[in-house]
Amino acid sequence: MKNALIQLLLVEDNCADVAILNELLAEDPAVPVQVTHEKQLTEVLNRLQTQAFDIILLDLSLPDVQGLETLLQVQLAAPALPIVVMTGLDNEELALAAVRQGAQDYLIKGQVNCQLLVRAIRYAIERKRTAEALGQQVERAHLLGSISQRIRQSLDLGAVLHTTVTEIRHFLHTDRVLVYRFNPDWSGLVVAESVANDCNAIYGITIQETCFIQQGYARRYGEGRVRAIENIYEAGLDPCHLKLLASLQVRANLVVPILFNEELKVKQGEKTLDSATSTPKSQLWGLLIAHQCRGNRSWQPWELDLLTSLATQVGIAIQQSELYQQVQQLNTGLETQVQERTAELQQALEQLQQALHLEAMLKRITDKVRDSLDEDLILPTAVRELALGLGAQSCQAALYDLEQGTATIRYEYSQIEPALTGHEVDLSDFAEIYSQLLPCLADKDADKPAVQSRSFQQNPPFQFCEFVPTRNESRSMILASALVDDQEVLGDLWLFKPADETFNQLEIRLVQQVANQCAIALRQARLYQEAQAQVKELERLNRLKDDFLCTVSHELRTPIANIKMGIQMLEVAISHQQSAVRSVLSAQNSPVHDHAYSSITDKTTHYFEVLHDECNREINLINDLLDLQRLNAGVQPLELSVIQMQNWIPHLVEPFTQRVESSEQILSIDISPALPPVVCDTLGLGRILTELLNNAHKYTPPGEHITLKVCAQEGKLQLQVINSGIEIPSTELGRIFDKFYRIPSNDPWKQGGTGLGLALVEKLSEHLGGTIQVASALGETCFTVELPLTPAAVTASALELQARDGRSNYQNSAS
Repeated sequence: MKNALIQLLLVEDNCADVAILNELLAEDPAVPVQVTHEKQLTEVLNRLQTQAFDIILLDLSLPDVQGLETLLQVQLAAPALPIVVMTGLDNEELALAAVRQGAQDYLIKGQVNCQLLVRAIRYAIERKRTAEALGQQVERAHLLGSISQRIRQSLDLGAVLHTTVTEIRHFLHTDRVLVYRFNPDWSGLVVAESVANDCNAIYGITIQETCFIQQGYARRYGEGRVRAIENIYEAGLDPCHLKLLASLQVRANLVVPILFNEELKVKQGEKTLDSATSTPKSQLWGLLIAHQCRGNRSWQPWELDLLTSLATQVGIAIQQSELYQQVQQLNTGLETQVQERTAELQQALEQLQQALHLEAMLKRITDKVRDSLDEDLILPTAVRELALGLGAQSCQAALYDLEQGTATIRYEYSQIEPALTGHEVDLSDFAEIYSQLLPCLADKDADKPAVQSRSFQQNPPFQFCEFVPTRNESRSMILASALVDDQEVLGDLWLFKPADETFNQLEIRLVQQVANQCAIALRQARLYQEAQAQVKELERLNRLKDDFLCTVSHELRTPIANIKMGIQMLEVAISHQQSAVRSVLSAQNSPVHDHAYSSITDKTTHYFEVLHDECNREINLINDLLDLQRLNAGVQPLELSVIQMQNWIPHLVEPFTQRVESSEQILSIDISPALPPVVCDTLGLGRILTELLNNAHKYTPPGEHITLKVCAQEGKLQLQVINSGIEIPSTELGRIFDKFYRIPSNDPWKQGGTGLGLALVEKLSEHLGGTIQVASALGETCFTVELPLTPAAVTASALELQARDGRSNYQNSAS
């Protein structure tokens, strides 16, 4: 500034003042000033259009304009030039107004010397330049902030780059601004451009410059070099590079590298940081270039700084965009994986739902076939459920005759016609199919049956597509599974679908499991039928036995009664004879004869006692057999009466008391005082208690207890006979109510018996509408009889038995 020539435009209509000002400016040779003088505003405006000045020294009073209007007009013509007002008016308000309107200083003529004038001029120029620099700095900051904000708000790299080059070109007032992106081979593509109307556009073209690598430009730009060229023809450029710039109409250019850190890349499988140095590496992505096409240009430092800062922001935008693209790719990949996983989960869910559905179907079929013991219901249920559950056109079940080598379709559920129930197939005619169900199919010849042996090994189900003439003359997909148990192949299950459909693994597994369950159910049904046949045969034999016993009992009853009567008559006759003999001997009074007579009489009495006991035992046996036969036939009548147990029980037990005392046993009777009267058959109830007490007396050791308890429990009469000192083995408890059954080695006193007593007790309990149970543990045995307590229950049973009695009597009379 000290040696620079100041171009000053002096606007003054007074020539004397002009001369004084020239003299003052000449006094300081250190500040050279070139003065251009104009007197009128019009001349000033014309001069400003043709010549450049550093400052204007302005008088406010001109011939064609006065006052502050003069300042306003000059400012409009030269807004960038500093203006110092110099007038003869010492008016403070005018001075303040001029300064507010933009004047750099206000000088009063006559009060100005050389030093003051030169200082005012120099300060005005510096203040104006400083203001312009601050303004440019604010504009640069605003531009940088605007572009940074746009980069943060937008992920569209193309839009960001185009906006950036446009704003840079307008801000720098240059002819072209572009973004140049390098390819892997160091050729490049113009990816964004803003160009003046009178310059050629190069957007989208690819530039191949061989000297870019040879001259080391790539390395230097990669290191962050910034290059400013004012005149390409004076910069000493390589001829190939100079030729390229000339072809693009470039006269001056400013080149700034666009770098970004590889550390921010998120490519899968790529290490972005050198593990040895742990220092981020910068990668040269491209160049931010400003071109001056219409002449040379001296690039200012602030322009280099601005473009460098903007290149950094562009690098951030590139990183952000690439990161966004990579994240988008990752998101797309994740979405694809999520969709695939969702599809897999959906497929798994469908398979799970199908598995649950098939499991429920298997349970339903299994429950139905296993609950049924009828062979005619097992297979129809299975084939219908399978056909409906699997959506098959048809399902059929065949049973094999392995001796004849045939398979007969026994059951079929079909949605197509015709049905094949009853159709018989020779296994050897379809050996290629049945060999997979029956591996032991033999060659068919005259000397061998169709099936040589039975196979107990189950082969897995198989599906095949076969032409079925009876199925609408079309091919069908067939699934076949053998019915195999642990003994033999019983038959097979066949399911039919259209040829374009298949059975999946879950369906095949279901069919195999259903086939296994059907085979088990068939075997159980056949075993049940065999058992039923055996039961019927046993029942028939049992009836024959009962009939035989009943007949024998009837036939023996009359002779035994006659024998008993004969014994009684013989006993009477002998008694009379003994009386007569005793009278004769008494008259003779002979001790010898008396002793002989007494001996004969004792033997005779003993023999008669034996005859009486054995005759009574046989009569009791015959009566027991007849009672059991009537109870089994349901013709035993009921004679109901009201029983007061507190009075009836002691009377019933009284004859039994002497026998217990003679056996040194202890009898206890416990009758609940709150027990209500009972409506029951007196004879039947008495027979039950008598048999239980006799049984307890027979097997209770001396010194042990026999207890009879009578009470009401839950609306029922409960009778308990408990004897201690003996215990029935648990293995024998289930058989003690069988007819003629006696517990082995459980009669140490050789009491004997027919084995009909407990059987008769059980039948009488059932006849009275009750139950009997036995428990034996800890050296004690307890028989518990429960009978209806309310008259209604007993009466209903009595009415039913009376009705049976009536029907039986009617049939007997009819016969």
